[in-house]
Amino acid sequence: MVRADRDRTLSRKKSTGGLILYVNIKWCNPGHVTVKDTICTPDIELLAVGLRPYYLPREFSHAIVVVVYIPPSANAARACDVIHSTVTRLQTDHPGAFVTINGDFNHAKLPKTLTGFTQYVKCSTRENKILDMMYANVKEAYSSSALPPLGTSDHNLIHLVPTYKPVVRRQPVTTRTVQLWSGEVEERLQDCLQITNWDLFTEDFGEGP
Repeated sequence: MVRADRDRTLSRKKSTGGLILYVNIKWCNPGHVTVKDTICTPDIELLAVGLRPYYLPREFSHAIVVVVYIPPSANAARACDVIHSTVTRLQTDHPGAFVTINGDFNHAKLPKTLTGFTQYVKCSTRENKILDMMYANVKEAYSSSALPPLGTSDHNLIHLVPTYKPVVRRQPVTTRTVQLWSGEVEERLQDCLQITNWDLFTEDFGEGP
């Protein structure tokens, strides 16, 4: 469990709350979970966490999960600017990382702010609206489907199924032909080695002119 509790002074909100990320210990050792950044403003709450799971496709160095909450009263442009600057810095520091941005975006959207990211939540998350989104810096990575809300929440859960194919599985199959020596050929080679005068390679011919 990784928490980023709300600072009521910075957020200018009277209620408590914040962000939380649960990491399955069967997927990633707790010792390989690192908080990269936390931000709390009236327009956005953000938690960025670096993860080194037991297995990742070799084209990724590690994973960075960015969790956000943008309040309904927030300035969407300022919130997106914060996400843009934070994610850009993380990508500059970790160019080989697999990066996801997910959370409750309400009325904000990222396509004009961050290029190279795909939004994967295609089903409604509250009534007939898509308020909760999940962006990733890899194409064709997930398919999504809605699940019932958790507890008394008014937002649906989203089930994301990985569809990404690692580079090694997308490369064409290479066929190589290896010639095996027969027993007769091996015997001929042994005969050649036995009759070779190996002393010629060890005699001292003296210094040249």
